[in-house]
Amino acid sequence: MRLRLVQVLLFYVVSVTASAEGIVAILGGDSARFFYSTQMWGQQSGPVELETGVLFNEDDNYLVNLGMMLRNDNLDSPLIVSLGGRGYFASVNDPVTTKKHKAVALALGVDVLFVPDNMGGLGMGFHYFYAPDILAGGDSEGLTELGLKLDYQLTPQANLFVGYQTIWVDIKDKNDDIDIDKGFFLGFGLRY
Repeated sequence: MRLRLVQVLLFYVVSVTASAEGIVAILGGDSARFFYSTQMWGQQSGPVELETGVLFNEDDNYLVNLGMMLRNDNLDSPLIVSLGGRGYFASVNDPVTTKKHKAVALALGVDVLFVPDNMGGLGMGFHYFYAPDILAGGDSEGLTELGLKLDYQLTPQANLFVGYQTIWVDIKDKNDDIDIDKGFFLGFGLRY
């Protein structure tokens, strides 16, 4: 199943044409997450980016997301803010019962990166996406993604970051949350 997801993601990446593209790889202790983003429209308030991603881990959980984010592109401001939404599809193993649950969710969220000029390319960021019960389906009653990171810009097109992320889904049958992924990570981003 993982191979099929990666094949679909690669096919999508190859078939999209755009002027600005980016790839991000995030590696945790027992998980890997990959993002691809491309600028779809350049608006006066900032570019609209289409992003897609896949996450999988050793617990046999996986998550696929597709989102659209409006990013401010003000060169005078050290604050980069992206607002938008993500659609999620996840398959999660319950660690207690070993039952597999499917989750579908539409989340709204924000991604913020603060990069002051006087810190030489060092920045701090966080992201938060939330899908309430009304925007969730399958076995889920909601999904939440939260992350913090410390970012360093190696070149104008490449950055390296470390951080912590947690993604969990609220399961109907259990009336409890199950972690899709949780832990520290190391990441690398490239824009071209």
